[in-house]
Amino acid sequence: MQEQLELEKLKKEPNISAYLDNGGSIRSVLLVLSNDGEGVAKEVKAKISPSFDLGNEGLKKYFERNALFNKGVTIVPFVKRQIRFAWITPELKSSCKDGTLNAQYELELEYKNINGKLFKSTFTLAVDEFFNTLDPLDKTDFTKIAESLETIAKFIESINDTQALNK
Repeated sequence: MQEQLELEKLKKEPNISAYLDNGGSIRSVLLVLSNDGEGVAKEVKAKISPSFDLGNEGLKKYFERNALFNKGVTIVPFVKRQIRFAWITPELKSSCKDGTLNAQYELELEYKNINGKLFKSTFTLAVDEFFNTLDPLDKTDFTKIAESLETIAKFIESINDTQALNK
């Protein structure tokens, strides 16, 4: 009976989780903070390490100055808060491939319930999976070969047409 009461109490607490998502886009990475508990999470604060730098000064300033990370925000139950973490660019994809881009970030969360009880948790955010996906604008080796064969075929066709005219 006591265990059941404890479980019921835990269900009524806030439970903030953090993860990365693309939001249905192939060009963006979103940081999602989700309150999966039944309680309100107040003064939600987050710290990202190593220092956030994905090559976009505008986004870097956003993370340094955003109230979410400095002053804290309130997240009610079953609500997700999304913050653009990065735009996927060819330069960032290249940095990921050559190892100059951090593949993982640690996100330390701190928040309180309505009674002021402090909760802390840490999440590992892997960004490399977003930069290793194939973009429809990317060209695979097979695409490059197919384009080369198409160019050769057109060249041969133009030679054949020229020879037919000369006869």
